[in-house]
Amino acid sequence: MTDIYSIYKNTLIAVLVCAVVLLGASFSYVAVMHPTGFTTSRGVQDTTHQNVSVTSEAENSSYTSQAAMTADGTSLFLNAASSDSEYLWVPIPDGISSSDITIENHYMDKQLWVCIAGGDAAYYNDNYISGNLDGVSYGQAVADTDRTVLKFDMDQVYEYNTIYEDGVLYIGKLRPREVYDRIVIIDPAGSVPIEYANADSLSAARICQDISSKLLTALESKGIRVYVTSLDERIAADEDSLSLLTEVRPDMYIRIETSFDEDSKVYGTETVYNGTYFIPGFGSVELADLLEANVTTAIGGKAMGLAEAGDNDEIIRKATVPAATIKVGYYTNTQENILLNRDDYRTRIADGIMAAIEQAYDGNDRR
Repeated sequence: MTDIYSIYKNTLIAVLVCAVVLLGASFSYVAVMHPTGFTTSRGVQDTTHQNVSVTSEAENSSYTSQAAMTADGTSLFLNAASSDSEYLWVPIPDGISSSDITIENHYMDKQLWVCIAGGDAAYYNDNYISGNLDGVSYGQAVADTDRTVLKFDMDQVYEYNTIYEDGVLYIGKLRPREVYDRIVIIDPAGSVPIEYANADSLSAARICQDISSKLLTALESKGIRVYVTSLDERIAADEDSLSLLTEVRPDMYIRIETSFDEDSKVYGTETVYNGTYFIPGFGSVELADLLEANVTTAIGGKAMGLAEAGDNDEIIRKATVPAATIKVGYYTNTQENILLNRDDYRTRIADGIMAAIEQAYDGNDRR
């Protein structure tokens, strides 16, 4: 939100443009794309900026999650002989074009995946990884159906820029704040006790996940970098969400939940804020207030009011950035459950959260 990041980003772009001019058109590079959930997938682009191959977990039904991928693989040999380079150097087998390579940023696991369609994992028995290995603790080549995946364990969350030239993929690492002026973490965490489960309804996790997906698309269109802790029905562990929050230092953290009550007549929208950590100017209370006001306006709903975080709201209580939970409706209320199962209603909820985020940024820019 300060000018220094814009200056840094513009300088980086200028350097890359100069590199294009000096090296000619014999290489391709991976443009910085935006997240799709647990991973950020980037397709390799040519120098005309034409998208050649862009895949994502949400769009590609053949996507293999880390949990599902076989653990059998070949440890990569990491050679630090060229450690003075700015880039990590990854050799690519002959016959592989830029369109066969996809970069996946598994930021929740602090992993970088280089996915090579049609690649051979055995190639890396005799070819080593070199260049700038700072931040890389381990590498593994894994054969995964019709592709080879090179998995690198990183020491922290990074954003990546990539150049592909003469059979070598050069990967540069940057901290998120070196690339993006505006960063938001969205944490879908819908759940209800098993006694309130409803076989005729979407799960609470699915409802919150879908709202997050809609938010992701809307925020990206505004140039805001979004880290979503999950885009399926898994809920990130509190310690993992806290770790991401610490690593990324977003402008704000928003958790999305549904409410439940043994009294099925209870309904409405409520927000939870951190009442112990005061942030001058714009903090958790202000964020919670914006969320409740905008979401209830968007859906024409009932505002239940703001509540201070309790013992079960660990992330909100420990956050040192503006952080709030928006509880978008009571899963246990028959009418509200019907509404939460409607796609257009979830879109309106996402629109309300989006409006709150935009107002938060506009207010901070004026301060």
